[in-house]
Amino acid sequence: MPLDATHLRFALDVKDNFPIHNLSAYLSGTIYPDSRFIYKLPRLATHADIFLSPDFYSGDDFKIGWAVHLICDRLFDEIVGQDFPDLIRQDRVIDFIRGGRFNLTVLKFVADRLDSNAFPFLDFFPPAPEKAYNNEDLESLREYYSLVKKAYDKNSDYLSDRERLWEELGIAPEIVSKIKIKYLELNNDPDMIKKIKLIYPKMLAAFWAENKKHKI
Repeated sequence: MPLDATHLRFALDVKDNFPIHNLSAYLSGTIYPDSRFIYKLPRLATHADIFLSPDFYSGDDFKIGWAVHLICDRLFDEIVGQDFPDLIRQDRVIDFIRGGRFNLTVLKFVADRLDSNAFPFLDFFPPAPEKAYNNEDLESLREYYSLVKKAYDKNSDYLSDRERLWEELGIAPEIVSKIKIKYLELNNDPDMIKKIKLIYPKMLAAFWAENKKHKI
């Protein structure tokens, strides 16, 4: 699953496929699912297949954005699995917080940096939702959205801003250190950057091939 800049860029690029009336609510919905990390919610609380059902999202711009988040996750993971098999194979298949899947995790950060530079991210970053969907505290949810937005401060380095976010989210310093080392390794490899830049256009091409302007 990709990170916030990729999600926001994707939601903007595919919005014409959906009957969106409130763009802010739609974009807020596409940022929402990964807030589960701060509440230690199980993945299925925000990423279950039920959230892709028209019975769930029909007529609700926020929930359409939520569904688009899951579509973006799927397409990103499919393309990364196809294009980076050696990199992914090196990972131990265990939960990231317990020390595994570093290659996949860091590849997402590099892709996210590239996507954040591809459009005026901060101009489109939405406010937090006005409703709690998993009994979250709304003030904490607003704080989460604020922290994410600050992690894309264009006046400083992407990695430095991301490190501050990791600290705020309570990721252990030794994990942060390992991420930073791998991030710099991938980010300084021109051939790797060329391949990572191809992920996003392939995602869009796959989306439009599947949807062909068929509106929800």
